[in-house]
This record gives sequence, structure tokens and C-alpha cells, in this order.
Amino acid sequence: MVGESQAMKRVVEELRSAVDPAVHVLLRGEPGVGKELLAKSLHLSGPRRNGPFVVASCGGAKASQIEADLFGAEVPGKGAPVRREGKLLLADGGTLFLDDVELLPMELQERLVRFLRTGEVEPTGSDLSKKVDVRVVAGSRGALEAAVARDVFRVDLAYRLARVTIDVPPLRERREDIPALVKYFVARHGADLGGAAAVQPAALKFLSAQPWPGNVRQLENVVKRMLLGAHGYV
Repeated sequence: MVGESQAMKRVVEELRSAVDPAVHVLLRGEPGVGKELLAKSLHLSGPRRNGPFVVASCGGAKASQIEADLFGAEVPGKGAPVRREGKLLLADGGTLFLDDVELLPMELQERLVRFLRTGEVEPTGSDLSKKVDVRVVAGSRGALEAAVARDVFRVDLAYRLARVTIDVPPLRERREDIPALVKYFVARHGADLGGAAAVQPAALKFLSAQPWPGNVRQLENVVKRMLLGAHGYV
């Protein structure tokens, strides 16, 4: 995590306080602010660091696909059922980062509440369940209370997921971190892209003045494109 702004120092301190005990955590912030990176940092900082870190999305697919992705599925096969392991099972002993949780279809929210209550995973199409030990770190673009008020999110699920809530600021609210982020991305991607050995002050000034609606992810993509056209400098 790169940044020395007061906003990021607050986020880091809140993450540290959430390392142990391993209660479920909700990371709130706009797309591209780095919620997945923060979730992985939280995972690597705690006693589950040697376990798996698994990422799942609650949007962008049909409810049946999201259900199979999370809980797994069992279908008849030749001679024996064929089972697909879901990400809750794959994350056993570790952490599941559940991104865009506010988009989770209503018909699946009850299943997730049951899992958070019992720790048992039952694949779709199967009557066999398995007990697993998974810490859930959820990511949302806004307050779950707003989704609850619109009757598209269960209040009991919101309560269970948000035992600890950390607000991740957008890049425009921590512009003082932009120069360090640019230098980090140059160092990270420069060699692979045949890019810069130095960053011009004019480039840093220009980048620091931009609105960055796509946040850190957008900044990284812009730096990578600049590296592709650089000849020793950005």
C-alpha cells in the first residue's frame, strides 16, 4: 500500500486494528480505489496468511452462475455425480474477498447469511454440506444501509458483513499520494514495458492535477501507457 496521506494512514490503522480477531470486514469505496489489495494485505497480516486468498465477484453474471461460483455445484455424471468446488470451499483456512457485495442477487443472500451463521457450505444440487473456516472481507461501492433501504439487501446480511467497516478514500481526496504512486508504478512496470528510468517533475504535476474518476487503477493504466511511449523518462 503506497501513500503517506492522512487519509491512507487512517485506513492502515483501521486495517491493523482488524487483523485479529478475524471478524468479517466491509471495505467501502469507489471502483479502482484498491479494495482487493487492502483485503489481501489484511489477509497477509494475520494468522491466516498461509491459507488461500480467494476473490469472488457478486455482479456481472446470472444468479445461477454466481451461486455456483460461491457455493459450488453438483450435477449427475456417468457413474457418479460431478462436483464443482465453490470459492467458499476453496478459501477454507483463509480469506474470501467478496467484491461488489451490494450486487449479490436477493435469492442468494439468504444462503450467504446461513453460511456466515453456520460455516457450512452446501453445493447447489447436493444435500451434503461441509464445515469450513473462512474469513469474509467484503467490498462495496457504497453504504449497505442504502441498499437495505431500497429493499434490495437483507439487513441481517448487512449487519454480519459490516462488523468492521473501513471507508477507502478516492484518489482525488489524497492527491499528495499521487507522486509516490506514479514512481511505484514506474518501478513496478518499467522494466517489463521497456520504460522510464526517471519521472519528470512536469509529468508528476500534470498527473497530480487530474480528477482520476477511475482512481488508483486508472492511474496505473495511464502510467503503463506512458511507459510504452517513454524513452528513459516519463
